[in-house]
Order: sequence, then structure tokens, then C-alpha cells
Amino acid sequence: MDHRKKQIRLTASRANGPLHGAGVSLLSGENPAVYTEMTAEYQRSIGPASPIEPSLVQPIVDAQWRLLRSTRR
Repeated sequence: MDHRKKQIRLTASRANGPLHGAGVSLLSGENPAVYTEMTAEYQRSIGPASPIEPSLVQPIVDAQWRLLRSTRR
């Protein structure tokens, strides 16, 4: 394979990789704004009271995102 074809394949391959959000990898086709809004909604709903509690909410959001992903495909 010549160098040009290899570069084209590498570029295409990179475009298929995940986008990294706060705690979850977003796949191509997933909307980062939807993930961000879902995170904000969970933070508002749960209402963390101490400085550490927002970090406890994030794994809940990430797990729910993955569960929803499995139903979308």
C-alpha cells in the first residue's frame, strides 16, 4: 500500500473513533449537546449539596447514557 492510500485510511479511521465527554465516550452519530443537557438535568434533579456530590452524580449519568445507547441501536 502506498503512503497516500495509508494516510487516507488513517484519516477515515480516526473519524470513526469515539468523542470523549466528561466521563463517557460518545460514538460518532451521538450528539454531545444531548449528553451535556442530560448531565445538567441530572445535576439539577439530584441537587448535589456538597462540593463532592457532583462527582457522584456523573457515574449515574454515564451509566444511564450507556443503557439508553443500547436501546437506540
